[in-house]
Amino acid sequence: MIKLLKRFMFSVHRWTGFVMSLLFVMWFISGVVMIYHSFPKPKTQAYFQKQKALSLKDSILSPVSAIEGHPSSSLTLEMFNDKPVYRLPGKTAQMFDAATLTPIDSIDENGSAQLIQAVYSSPVKKREFLTDYDSWIPWSHYKAHFTIHKYWLDDEFNSEVYVSGTNGQIVQETTRFSRWMARIGAIPHWLYFKQLRLNALLWVDVVFWLSCIGCFVCVSGVVAGLVRFKRKRKTRALDVSPYKKAVLRWHHLSGLVFGVFVFTFILSGLMSLADLPSWLFSKEQPIDYYRLWNADELTVDEVGTGFNEVLKHKAESSVKRIVCRKQMERCFYEVYTNTLQTPECFMVKGQQILVLQPLSESCLHSFLQSRLPDVLYSIRFVEDYSTIVRNKKHMAATAGYEIKLDDAFQTRLIVDAQTGKLEKVINDVSKWQWWLYQGLHTFRFGWFAKLEWLRQTWIILLSVGGTVVSVTALVLSYRLIKRRMKKLY
Repeated sequence: MIKLLKRFMFSVHRWTGFVMSLLFVMWFISGVVMIYHSFPKPKTQAYFQKQKALSLKDSILSPVSAIEGHPSSSLTLEMFNDKPVYRLPGKTAQMFDAATLTPIDSIDENGSAQLIQAVYSSPVKKREFLTDYDSWIPWSHYKAHFTIHKYWLDDEFNSEVYVSGTNGQIVQETTRFSRWMARIGAIPHWLYFKQLRLNALLWVDVVFWLSCIGCFVCVSGVVAGLVRFKRKRKTRALDVSPYKKAVLRWHHLSGLVFGVFVFTFILSGLMSLADLPSWLFSKEQPIDYYRLWNADELTVDEVGTGFNEVLKHKAESSVKRIVCRKQMERCFYEVYTNTLQTPECFMVKGQQILVLQPLSESCLHSFLQSRLPDVLYSIRFVEDYSTIVRNKKHMAATAGYEIKLDDAFQTRLIVDAQTGKLEKVINDVSKWQWWLYQGLHTFRFGWFAKLEWLRQTWIILLSVGGTVVSVTALVLSYRLIKRRMKKLY
């Protein structure tokens, strides 16, 4: 019986390995590329630096039309081409002309051409209007931006720029180099092939089941490798591998050393798509704390002429964006000048401009008791919560509060002390998901998170080992098929 089980296990590993070996090679090589170059994305900070500053000379009305009928917890004032506009949050970021409060529902070709001319110094070689996805805008959220204006620029980078036809924002930019890096990195690694990715459900199913088969290949391979351990009868010394042929021996040895890591890589990729089994945790549904935290809506009376007052106060600075937010029942303004990272925050009291004071613990208590009256909690001040919010790379040290809730999920809320913004929700489910996906896939924890060179070196080392396992499996699969073909013919 045991021999039959061993034979079955070896047979299953051999044939599933044949199916998956080429995919494993592709995943490991593309994964190394992705350490340095991921899928192309728009250069938001670069665009912002080239954006025109707001001016007191511009006519800026109180945003009555933008607020009434469009409930929102924030509203943005900035320049689009040569005129100030209000933008609502969300995928479409609907615009209103700040001088007339007229809705701007679409951008014509002249508007997008003016934007391209302002941001880029290179002439345009070609322009096209897209009503469907292409290889560089493969996600469904781009649907809200159609018709997208695509521009080919006559520059040394062979740039291609995508401008939203609904709000005039640059939603994608690629260069010759970034496209090639994506073709050998992100696209094969994530299986972002256009026709497959556009069918989101099919893409999820394909990646999920390939990952499941990959996990089975790894587990069966590690078990088979351990079974193949032998001891020499005379010396009783450990004979690491019984195989004499080089490829078999290399596959066995590399599989023993790196097989577990190959499994964790594939498993973590699987967990990026799969939910953890519900039976592992409480049957209660967790509260959507982000929605709870951002439930406050701006009113016309709260905003009033606040945008103009803040702009007057910062007249000597080159103000490019002002965002009005209502957070934890406080209405305040974020002022951005040269960077999107660290805005100045103000409150408007009549015509008086006050620097936004850090959130007090008593205000936090009052807010929690009104929104979560039946939940026990404790509050701890944190001088730097950037180490807790681990998924935000290169985040500056920022003070905040850690709120521990006495609920079924052991939830912790991380709140920014300055703005009151809910930065992170951590619970039993999210911790397991983080470790099974981000932790095992990117190693952003402990010393790896502190020393980027160490993290990259470790991932490259594991990827090289995984590639050796996969390449030797590919060679063995080819030889297996070749032998079977000879028997048939």
